[in-house]
Amino acid sequence: MLCVAVPLLAETLALRVWPMMPANVAGDDAYAYLYLANRLAHGESFALWYTAGPTGLWAPGYPWWLSLFIRLFGYGHVAIAAANAVLYAAGLALVWAIGSRMGGVRAAAAATVLYGFLPSGIERSLVPLSENLFDPLALAVVCLCVRRDGSRLADWVLAAVLLAAGSLTRPAGILLCIAPLLLWRPEVTVRRTAAAAAVGLACLAPWLVRNARAPGVGASFITTESGFNLLAGNNPNANGGWSGVNLALPAGLPEARYGSLYTHAAVGWIVTHPMRFAALIPLKVMNAFDADTEMLEYWDQIGQKKNPFGGAYNWIVMVTDQYYALLLGAGLLGIALYERGRLGLPFALVCAPIVVYFGMPRFHDPVMGLVCLGAGRLLAVRCPASAYGDPGGVA
Repeated sequence: MLCVAVPLLAETLALRVWPMMPANVAGDDAYAYLYLANRLAHGESFALWYTAGPTGLWAPGYPWWLSLFIRLFGYGHVAIAAANAVLYAAGLALVWAIGSRMGGVRAAAAATVLYGFLPSGIERSLVPLSENLFDPLALAVVCLCVRRDGSRLADWVLAAVLLAAGSLTRPAGILLCIAPLLLWRPEVTVRRTAAAAAVGLACLAPWLVRNARAPGVGASFITTESGFNLLAGNNPNANGGWSGVNLALPAGLPEARYGSLYTHAAVGWIVTHPMRFAALIPLKVMNAFDADTEMLEYWDQIGQKKNPFGGAYNWIVMVTDQYYALLLGAGLLGIALYERGRLGLPFALVCAPIVVYFGMPRFHDPVMGLVCLGAGRLLAVRCPASAYGDPGGVA
């Protein structure tokens, strides 16, 4: 199994550094992350081209990470590819570590190969998006919970650091803090919980203080965009995906004040339309898990006749979607049959914000590592053991 897995994974690394993307960075979100990272790399403030001063609209985790590689390689696709390749390698190592613990070498090898050929991962290799960083951070939390029993204080401190990093990358990632509390339930003590909370707050404090003091931001939380996103998914025109927000507001208010007004409008709509909100939930989930070709569509639509795939584009889209559908089905079945507790809980925690906010195709990316683990576990059970033996999983 390893003799097959190693060259396959080497090929996936080559796919991730192959310059497939057009010269422009596709998508508003991707360009914003690249713009912020470039400013940080040159010692400038965390601000966007359309904000008068510092902004708290975006989480700083991925721009910070990407800025390190811009300092090394300069502004451009080389920095993006290098930053994302390191994260990809970390994700592979974490999938292997989790799989070997839960299902043995066969499950780990199968899950790692599946994760290596994940279409969305390959397509995002040259796209600066926060999912590139959040995916391995979420896997790191799961790996820690699976490979440790929470009996050491150091385990809780490391979990707090990982959760803080995940929250600074995608603020909804804070929900993952529930995973250690439930998966390490026998080891939960006041001392360990308090230590973890103190370390997590200490990691978040500099950014929270910055947002509170920054002119025009005025917030003591990670981002000021959550209210806008909540309204984008819960309004009279909501369809389960991102829907335009048309709310007349006065100019010149701090970002936090705009956020609270958006939140008030969204909550008001939810309270007065509970049945409509409930009906949107399956649509949000369907939007989030609909397809795995969002980045391909960016290249085709925004590349302006620079589509690098030529006539093979439609064929690649078809194969990508079929592979994704089969992988998702097998992964969810594997999780349901074998790993309800250890993988089902983090899967639900990562997906929970979709139900409240809205669904977009790339929102399923952070759980695809867990899906690959479920599928790998299923394949390991169905495949015969190697002639050299398989140590199997450790309970």
